[in-house]
Amino acid sequence: MIKTKKTKGTIVSLLSYGKISRDLKKVNSNIFFVFPTYQIGGAERVHAEIMAVVADQNPTCIITEEPKDGGFKQDFYRAAKVIELKRWGTKKAFVPIMAKKIAETINRQDKPVVFGCNAEFMYKITDYLDKRVEVIDLTHAFTPNLMGMEFYSLPYVMRIDRRITIGRKTQEDYRDLYQKNDISLDYMDRFRIIPNQVDAPNDYVKVEIKLPLKVIFVSRNSPEKRPGVFLKIAKKSHELGLPLDFIMVGDFEEHRAEYGDYINFTGPVTDKTELDSLYRSSDIILITSVLEGFPMILLEGMAVGVVPISTDVGDIPSLIGEKLETGFLVGNLDDEEKLADAFIKVLMGCTENLDALGTFSKTAYSLVKKEFSSEKFIENYRLLFQSFCKDNGSR
Repeated sequence: MIKTKKTKGTIVSLLSYGKISRDLKKVNSNIFFVFPTYQIGGAERVHAEIMAVVADQNPTCIITEEPKDGGFKQDFYRAAKVIELKRWGTKKAFVPIMAKKIAETINRQDKPVVFGCNAEFMYKITDYLDKRVEVIDLTHAFTPNLMGMEFYSLPYVMRIDRRITIGRKTQEDYRDLYQKNDISLDYMDRFRIIPNQVDAPNDYVKVEIKLPLKVIFVSRNSPEKRPGVFLKIAKKSHELGLPLDFIMVGDFEEHRAEYGDYINFTGPVTDKTELDSLYRSSDIILITSVLEGFPMILLEGMAVGVVPISTDVGDIPSLIGEKLETGFLVGNLDDEEKLADAFIKVLMGCTENLDALGTFSKTAYSLVKKEFSSEKFIENYRLLFQSFCKDNGSR
């Protein structure tokens, strides 16, 4: 029995608890996903795509936080039975109660598998799960200086049966983390790499590259993405008279008054057709982030021949670079003014050598089509869940 004062908030919480309880009683599923939100974001898009792979197996998805926007809600609800916890997934006093209740639901299933990403709540659930329940987590990007989920998950390493990363660099980061925290490297055997997917056209689609070059930035308005660097790049490029047009996709309306003369602000774009049209009309995509894995926006742009210029973070340097003729890397500088200048130097070179930019465009497309196909993505995730659903009864 939950004893609290009968405030308006408490009544709402009790009503939501009742609804969640009723929904959990109806669950008949072996696959459970735990994600913080379905709002706009590259990670959220990938989560929807993973669930779609096993949508025929009637998965259940637990959303632990209050989403900031509708984002990929329709995709989530289409792929799974979604249960939104809201306060019950975030309020400190509520979390243990709800974690235990959801664990009870999972434990009563035949061959349950729990898959989570970026959700503390998932690790809380493991405290109450039967040993036969398989646990899988996914890491998009390692956050060494931000104390991200990979640090939070350390006490649960022995309970996590499989750890998925999208590239090798993140695995190397985990190896260093394990060593620093005296965790046996035998647990590295539990890692698997599954790259993200992107629908690349059957053939290279870009017709020509000409001045002014169209430079696009697609992101949520988040500090680690460093949108301020893109704003500086656009303004300085305009002042230098460079033949560049800038497009900023995301929730950046607050900057329109100051930078509207230098940038076309589109606002958030979730419609795939509309976003694809923006990519197709662009020549260069900028990644100014302080950390990344291998962002979806990079794949989406490269799939239609957009050339990336990115900070050398995460798994990006393994596939992007001048020697590979797939794009350009910029040192991950802390000083945003110097970082903006470094990007401008590369952009200036692009305006002076359109033939080389055309070559990079074709190579970028070919790379994405070969390494990030939907067929590989679907096969990898189907095999992942099939193996666990078959094997976990013998634990």
